[in-house]
Amino acid sequence: MSCNLENAQGCSKHGGMKNEYLRAIESFAFRAFLIAIGFQMFTLSILAFGSDEIAAIHGSMIGIKESNMEQFKYDWKLQLFFFVSVFKVAGILLFGIPWAVLRFSKIFRDNGLETENNDG
Repeated sequence: MSCNLENAQGCSKHGGMKNEYLRAIESFAFRAFLIAIGFQMFTLSILAFGSDEIAAIHGSMIGIKESNMEQFKYDWKLQLFFFVSVFKVAGILLFGIPWAVLRFSKIFRDNGLETENNDG
């Protein structure tokens, strides 16, 4: 029986390797997605609880005059919201969607990745 990548499901030599490869990608995507969500939550907590103080500290470090500090705080919050939204979209596109596709795809049901190996 020839063992090519198209029929790797039925091939004992490559079937296990393909399953482990898909599991590794799914695991990586899920962990990276959780890290991205955690980073977003951290950034949003900064925005919610301490954004004015942090903006004032950064403004004084880079030499913003006191007369321009309110505008700087507004601009800082706006840029941070933009950064969080771009980070969220990137996290979903790069890690969330690939994880969901691998987790709930037909490949997992067909190859039996949802159940334990029945080698015994």
